[in-house]
Amino acid sequence: MMAVLMSGAAFAQTARNAPIGGALRGAATEGDGPVATINGSPGGTAVALPSNNVTPGAANYGRRRPPADPRTRYTGRPSTSLRPLPGLTPYPTAPVLRQRGPAAVTATTRPTPTIAQTPPIPRKTPPRPIADPYAVDGVMIGNLRLTPYAEVDVGYDSNPNRTGTAIKGSTTVRGEAGFNLQSNWSRHQLTAQGLLGYTRYVNVPSANRPDGTFKANLRLDATKETTVDLELRGGLTTQRPSSAEFSSLGLTVSGRPAVYTVGTTAGVTRTFGRFSLSLSSLIDRTNYENAALSNGSQFNLARDNFTTYGFRTRAAYEITPGISPFVDATADTRRRDNAVDGSGYRRNSNGLTARIGTTFELSRVLTGQVAAGYTQRHYADSRLRDASGPTFDSSLIWLASPLTTVTLRGATDINESTIPGASGSVSRRLSLDVAHTLRRNLTVGALGSVQTNTYQGVKLNENTYSGTLRADYTITKSLVVRGSFTHERLKSSNPGSDYTANIYLVGLRLQR
Repeated sequence: MMAVLMSGAAFAQTARNAPIGGALRGAATEGDGPVATINGSPGGTAVALPSNNVTPGAANYGRRRPPADPRTRYTGRPSTSLRPLPGLTPYPTAPVLRQRGPAAVTATTRPTPTIAQTPPIPRKTPPRPIADPYAVDGVMIGNLRLTPYAEVDVGYDSNPNRTGTAIKGSTTVRGEAGFNLQSNWSRHQLTAQGLLGYTRYVNVPSANRPDGTFKANLRLDATKETTVDLELRGGLTTQRPSSAEFSSLGLTVSGRPAVYTVGTTAGVTRTFGRFSLSLSSLIDRTNYENAALSNGSQFNLARDNFTTYGFRTRAAYEITPGISPFVDATADTRRRDNAVDGSGYRRNSNGLTARIGTTFELSRVLTGQVAAGYTQRHYADSRLRDASGPTFDSSLIWLASPLTTVTLRGATDINESTIPGASGSVSRRLSLDVAHTLRRNLTVGALGSVQTNTYQGVKLNENTYSGTLRADYTITKSLVVRGSFTHERLKSSNPGSDYTANIYLVGLRLQR
């Protein structure tokens, strides 16, 4: 045992005293060859170069890698970046940013690579939509938005009295005031609009006339499925002196007698899923102003005043959120203040109208409704035949483009008459209105309409054609300059009732 330990110690001492190039396995000896110095190291490092007498296959333990052959070294020009890389900035949540004192400043200006990030590319802010600078602001009254306006027009009318004989033109001055009202409630809804105007003819004072309309709708949301609908309406118009209603009685009327109408509707609508049912009642009152005759006397037209009482029902089914077909029916009765008129006819009557149609609301591109049906009215006097005929009613608004709006309106009604032997007239009116915005503050438009009056019981037909060209130039949101030209023509089977009129107007509109 002692001999073994002594032999190991002698071997270790021999290994410690041996030089680096000693005769260890795989090491170089003095005859291995020249010694090279590795450039770039401090003072140089002596490494024995390989020689031919190294034992093949021996492991290169402890020997450094020989330098590369200079012939394979690339000596070309190093590439340089045309644009320097952006400076490094630390992450917003980097720990060095939470340090205090000078260290935090140093870390911010010279972050370590482990916490650095490339600054993000700034994103361009999208442009904000520009509000219409000419949109009317209105006046807020609580949660109601009121938009009032006033307008004054001057121009020329070639036929103020709308007559076929003794035609005389006149300078025209027209004033008009109106408003629009819209609620801004979380529940319920109120809308209203109205206007009142007066047209004065400087050279034909007898043709001066007023006109006006009013309509208000209130929807009360009683429950999620039940609503209460209320409507109040009114109108003011005048009768032509050359109307067949006067000429058939041999009257020569001076001036334009006024006709006043007022009415109301109250109803309830109940929804059952996609199905809805509406029930409503209506009352309308019509009053006639007495006519002033050319001889200075008065003709009593007030005796023909009447009241209409009616009941309406509608059933609708929503196929899609934008299309809802419906069926509705209206039954009404008309009662005159005097059961017998001046010609001895009993003109109290009962009417019935049935229609089928659909409503549209297709992405706000097409909105409104269209319906067709049949109407009939039976009179108390057996000498008066029933007034009846097909009906067509529509109120469609089509946004043909962001700059063009097309409006189609149609209406059918049975009007009262005092012509002896005539029970009434079936009136149909169709109009097409096109408005185009040339500039943000310039709008041009065209309106065409056709109205036919077919009298029942007598051979009398009237066709009225009208066309209007107009332009609105908005100076500011409160000031608008307007101009229009209108051509009217009446073709009647009653002799002497035809007329033609041309109206030129230019005016100023103030709105809020």
